[in-house]
Amino acid sequence: MKRMSFDGAERRRYPRTHICTNVQIRKGGFVVHGSLLNLSIGGILAEAEIRLIPEENEEILKVDAEINIDIPKLHLRALRGKILRVSSYGLGYQVAVEFTELKPEIAHKIIDRFAKNSKSKLT
Repeated sequence: MKRMSFDGAERRRYPRTHICTNVQIRKGGFVVHGSLLNLSIGGILAEAEIRLIPEENEEILKVDAEINIDIPKLHLRALRGKILRVSSYGLGYQVAVEFTELKPEIAHKIIDRFAKNSKSKLT
């Protein structure tokens, strides 16, 4: 679902590509494992099941928490971000993260992922 403003305009700054793969959200020595739902140059949307979040890890999933993100399948490691939104969803949480630092080579990897998704949809 797209986020809309009160006047009905799209609020997203960057297009997203849907992708289903593992993601790790890290802060200090704590790690939350989840599933990546979508990815853009601006950030990610991930989902983590409650049973995968030990109590001591719940501090990671707080709005404005500064975190690191690993997306092993895409060979993306230690992406820096800030949690924008955490909402209950099914048996877990959906976590929206905005990248706070994104090196140009990482942005190119994300753009390449968009290109691959576009080609597979055309064939």
